[in-house]
Amino acid sequence: HLQELMAAGAEVDWFDCGVLQLAHSERELKRWQALKERQLPTEFIQLLDKHQASEVAGVPCHYTASYFPQAGYINPASWCQALIDDSQCELITSADVDSLVLDDDKQWLVQDSAGDLLASAEVVVLSNGRDINIFSQSEQLPLAHVLGQTSLAKTSVESSELKCAINHEGYVTPAYQDTHVFGATFEREFEKIELYKRADRRNIEQLSAHLPELAVSFQGVDTGHASVRSATPDRLPYVGGVYDRGYYIEQYASLKDGNLGQGFPVAKYLKGLYVLGGLGSRGLTSCGLCAKVLSELISESFSADSTGLCKTLHPARFFIRQLKRG
Repeated sequence: HLQELMAAGAEVDWFDCGVLQLAHSERELKRWQALKERQLPTEFIQLLDKHQASEVAGVPCHYTASYFPQAGYINPASWCQALIDDSQCELITSADVDSLVLDDDKQWLVQDSAGDLLASAEVVVLSNGRDINIFSQSEQLPLAHVLGQTSLAKTSVESSELKCAINHEGYVTPAYQDTHVFGATFEREFEKIELYKRADRRNIEQLSAHLPELAVSFQGVDTGHASVRSATPDRLPYVGGVYDRGYYIEQYASLKDGNLGQGFPVAKYLKGLYVLGGLGSRGLTSCGLCAKVLSELISESFSADSTGLCKTLHPARFFIRQLKRG
């Protein structure tokens, strides 16, 4: 998709320099050994010892590693802008959406806190990150929020030798605009979104633990970007129609009796209202596939792969489990 966008003239800050995943823990080492036994194509993945990893990275690595030669790193904002430009969508920013109202013509009215109309549409997709459940129609969707912060370091003579992105417990990129981006923190308890110096200290401590020579070469550390990752309880996204909670309670209450073999009526959803959210910390890699599945659901043009994913990512899956528990 990136290649298609760039071939069409889109300006995307994408660097296909390869990515090293360090086997920095016992769990990662077991994963590395399991991958090695599978004898996967080398153009997809290469299983390296620490000397080979150091050669590929251009900086000292003290772990065996999985190397993905076709992978790389990207500036997400540039990608999002390219997607918006390619879609020919109208983007409305700095709009405080407060409520969704379905009118008599089956159009969703998107309103601000003053009740003024921001937009109207037959189909609305809630894809507003940590706020997908702030509306009365979607408040039943559970989410967990984790604050994360990246840090920045100016390129040094030594760090300029870094040739690929490296993942460990966190990650670090080669020089981008004469700066390395590294991180990121996971704060499950937080009061507001803001930049913290202590997060930068944690990031440099983490980098020092796994890539000490690279970390010590940095001349100074600055704060980068802070935002919230929102995930579902099972870490899989929500993709699908927003379900009618009252209908589910009425029709599926007997699930608590364990009569799973009995017949149940077809599920009921709020017409034209969908959700794509709970993407967690890896949303950039799953959002495209999720959007494809959702677009097929909305247009009722399922592919075989999407049918299974719709069941796995169904927004009502946790509520059904609640009903089974009574």
